[in-house]
Amino acid sequence: MTALWKNSGLFAWWGRRYTDGAVVEECYEFDECFAAQLAGSRQFGFACTGLGGAHPCGWDSFTSAGKWVGEAEYLEDRFVCGPDKRCRPHRRFSTYCQTLYAPANGFAAVKFDVDLDGALFRPCPKGR
Repeated sequence: MTALWKNSGLFAWWGRRYTDGAVVEECYEFDECFAAQLAGSRQFGFACTGLGGAHPCGWDSFTSAGKWVGEAEYLEDRFVCGPDKRCRPHRRFSTYCQTLYAPANGFAAVKFDVDLDGALFRPCPKGR
């Protein structure tokens, strides 16, 4: 049996102790994937201390500990563009994959339709 943490990168310091990895939605769209993006953020009396310290945060705190992270972006949000669409560089599917999938501690990154019915399933690095 595998236990996965979901959707709270600020509490990664707690979740990574007790789970085997994490499932994340839309951290790319909201700039909440990495400890560097969350460092100094506060919630429920805890301050994010980056990748180290008392309260490490961000989904890369899981991957830096050797744990799996799966990150999903959704077609309906129209944030991450398809490979065949013209859009700003930050919103391109290739940039999304390069940012989340390609680093040494990369995530399993995928774009779905919100119904999760298989109508769209575009994992990185496909479509680069």
